[in-house]
Amino acid sequence: MNYNISIIIPHKNIPKLLERCLNSIPEREDIQVIIVDDNSDKKYKNSFPGVARPNTKVFFSEKSLTAGGARNLGLGNAEGKFVMFADADDFFHDHFYQTVEPFFDKDFDLVYFGMDSVFSDTLLPAKRASGIISLLEKASEKDEESINTIRYKFLYPSCKLIKRALIEKESIRFDEVPASNDTMFGVKVATYSKKNYFNPSVIYCLTYRENSLVTSYTYQTLKSRLLVSFRLYDFLKTIGKEKYAQSSVEHWLQIRHANYVLFAKDFFVLLKHYSFGFIVKSLMNKLRGI
Repeated sequence: MNYNISIIIPHKNIPKLLERCLNSIPEREDIQVIIVDDNSDKKYKNSFPGVARPNTKVFFSEKSLTAGGARNLGLGNAEGKFVMFADADDFFHDHFYQTVEPFFDKDFDLVYFGMDSVFSDTLLPAKRASGIISLLEKASEKDEESINTIRYKFLYPSCKLIKRALIEKESIRFDEVPASNDTMFGVKVATYSKKNYFNPSVIYCLTYRENSLVTSYTYQTLKSRLLVSFRLYDFLKTIGKEKYAQSSVEHWLQIRHANYVLFAKDFFVLLKHYSFGFIVKSLMNKLRGI
């Protein structure tokens, strides 16, 4: 098949929401869908969404991959000219294909699109994607600060049309960690892409759902987010863009409250990843509300 897009979807234990996501993707000969099930409960396998869907590959892992590992498995089986990513509890808007199709024959490495957000159960508006449309509009008008903010701070893999040849050439993969697996992938794709386009059209809906990875505040996930924020800062510093690094102060505060015993045990291990200057900068940014 000559696919224009491969859409990769990691999944774990939410088949009804996965079905909603799949229903938002048109069945077309030029769209490949790859679903990677990350060791879900066995009861879901008998009627798993997507198994009989045309141009769709479904992989069942018998061990825990993490969302990053599932996405990497999907990348290893992608055949499309471009790659897109979706989370199983999110969905695309009706006009998504018509919006991205004109870019298939363009020479862009990376095209950014707009997203909105809702609560998954009620579909009422949420605020997970607030501000991105305004930034994309300014970026499309060549505003340099908006372009840099999107490239180095808007690191969701969703809502981006990414040339697969770029991913393979630069050997870019997701971190296989408990949380923030997409951060380094997002910043590397942005850094290595040379030809970008910013389109404020909304094609994707990011949902807010209780008990999702985004809303998890276990010690393991908070520690993972903190360590990824260190790596992000180190990477941005090497390209002179450290001003766009995430403030790690919130991660420090959250992990401290999650488990005092483990935090005390890990404190000096975590601290060695920090430079004193970065601590001061993060605190100052926190005080200024950045």
